[in-house]
Amino acid sequence: MKFYFLLLISVLIKFSSQNQETISCDYEDTSDYGEEKHKTFSCRLNIYNPTGFDDFERIEGNFDDDVNAIEKTTGMTTIIPSVLCRQFKKLIILSLAEKEIEIVTEKALESCRFLGAIYLANNKIEKIEAGAFKNILDLRFLDLEGNRLKNLPDGIFNGLAKLEWLTLNENQFENLQSEIFEPLKGLQYLFMSDCNIAEINPEWFMSMTSLYYLEMSKNKISELPHEVFSSFSKLRHIAMHDNQIKVLDVLSFGNLEFLKSLNFNGNQIEAIDAEIFNLGKNLKIVKFKENVCVDESIEVEAINKGKTVHHDVKFSEFDNCFNNFLMIEKRLIDREEL
Repeated sequence: MKFYFLLLISVLIKFSSQNQETISCDYEDTSDYGEEKHKTFSCRLNIYNPTGFDDFERIEGNFDDDVNAIEKTTGMTTIIPSVLCRQFKKLIILSLAEKEIEIVTEKALESCRFLGAIYLANNKIEKIEAGAFKNILDLRFLDLEGNRLKNLPDGIFNGLAKLEWLTLNENQFENLQSEIFEPLKGLQYLFMSDCNIAEINPEWFMSMTSLYYLEMSKNKISELPHEVFSSFSKLRHIAMHDNQIKVLDVLSFGNLEFLKSLNFNGNQIEAIDAEIFNLGKNLKIVKFKENVCVDESIEVEAINKGKTVHHDVKFSEFDNCFNNFLMIEKRLIDREEL
């Protein structure tokens, strides 16, 4: 009887220890012993926090002022524990991908003033509180890919004028406010693929004068409004494959003199304005595979000087597209004259 009693106690202790919220770091010396000879450490975070407990007082270790990165994390947590930023105030990198996080609170990151990169991809985030990033004025990289976001709160990007890279792929947005991206004046890379977007709001992009790369593939976009890309004076690459776009009008693009590539593979394009190929002298690659009027991917060479591509191949593949656009344009003119 005594044996079974001791066995039961042992099982209960083991069960309790497996279900208790825990947090710890394995510290790795990442110092660069150059001229400054300043010690730095990375925290390999180990966490088990299924209840969203946020009263951790301290993580064991003596490197508080020297830890500049949290990465290679193991375990799971439904929140970002605020102890991370309270204790490691000089963090530059916070990597908590694939940790089952459900919410990002204002409290979580308020002490992380020096963060340059936040990786939160492939979690279960449904909500980000409006002031979550308000103190991180030097943030350059933000990855929110593969979460469950349907909306972004007003002011979520306030103060992030230095942000250069924003990844929002694989969320399910229902409605994004017109001015949601207005603070992101320094943004260079924007990824919004597979986000359930059916309609582009041109006002999203009004302040993005530094954008270099735009990715909006695998959405439900059927139309490009006129001047939707007109703010992108520095834009090099547009990727919008696997949408439902039917017509491409040069008036949607504005003056993109630095544009290098267009990817509209896998749409439903029936008509193309030939002037698109004259958008700028730097245009090199256009991709129109698996469309209605064309199924081509080509390298462009001086199309405006004889409509040729490399090896002097003629552009007969696009004739149907060009002719269809002229017919649409004529119908619109006739309608206006009535």
